[in-house]
Amino acid sequence: LFHDKNHWTIGTQKPSESEDGQTLFLDKDCNLKTSQICSVNWTSEEKSASITVTPIAVLDYPEYFEVRAEGNASKKLPTLFGYYKKTKDSTNFPIYRKTDNKFHLYLHTNGHWTFKISLEEGQGLIKSQQQALPKPPSNGFWQFWNDASWENDSSISVHPLEYPTSYHLSYSGENQKISNLFEKEKLAGSYEKQEKPQNNFPYYIKEDPTRYLFKNAAGHWSVSSYLTEEDNLGHMYQTKTTEPAPKENEEWNVKMDNTYLSTSGVVLTKDKENQIIKRAGFYFPGQTNYKPGKKASPDNL
Repeated sequence: LFHDKNHWTIGTQKPSESEDGQTLFLDKDCNLKTSQICSVNWTSEEKSASITVTPIAVLDYPEYFEVRAEGNASKKLPTLFGYYKKTKDSTNFPIYRKTDNKFHLYLHTNGHWTFKISLEEGQGLIKSQQQALPKPPSNGFWQFWNDASWENDSSISVHPLEYPTSYHLSYSGENQKISNLFEKEKLAGSYEKQEKPQNNFPYYIKEDPTRYLFKNAAGHWSVSSYLTEEDNLGHMYQTKTTEPAPKENEEWNVKMDNTYLSTSGVVLTKDKENQIIKRAGFYFPGQTNYKPGKKASPDNL
């Protein structure tokens, strides 16, 4: 799509390349910078089509995407899911990189939004079913490579990171000392989001007694009896320092006798409203003719 002399033009060749490609001219009075709509009728090889070109709003890309899945893709590629941060690099569209490894999310030259380790040519590990979308689809229409073919997985979701209004913290492990610590220090319960950030990230408070869930100055998500700008590991913390939010399925390091013990028994969940949406399987509006479980084929890629 380019401006050629007096017309905006759609063609199969770039203006600097061969002029042998098929082209069509939009209306003479069409100015894509100011016109609300441009249209043309195109007849080629005994086929005709009515083509309409409309402008779209300026796209706003979030700082982080949260990528989740509960189907086969999560079992096949567990380290691919999590938080992706927008990088300074771009290919006319933003490039996102996972906060704790080398996976990237970007618009591939083949038109699919793709999850891939490198940005070089070649297929990725997960791709959007549709092509030429200005943003990653948020409606679950993704496919992953299962070592033999592309497999649909409607549980894959890509959404801008939104912090919940509260987190609920509990312990379900078998270590009695950790269980006693949770009881003694009153760590379990609901942590409510506060208006002002701490260390440039939201933080949460549980009342009676006051306990804090926050990202400390060193980058660890911690639970502590006090809030400070220092490297406060508190009663417990998550090891990774690059995550924009505490991870729900992550090990915690719990303070026991002046040392920290790693445990997977800590349960952190988002507020009930988010959990209901998650369990119901709701997604943002999108393609409506997709049937979950439909086998991937060249006709529906």
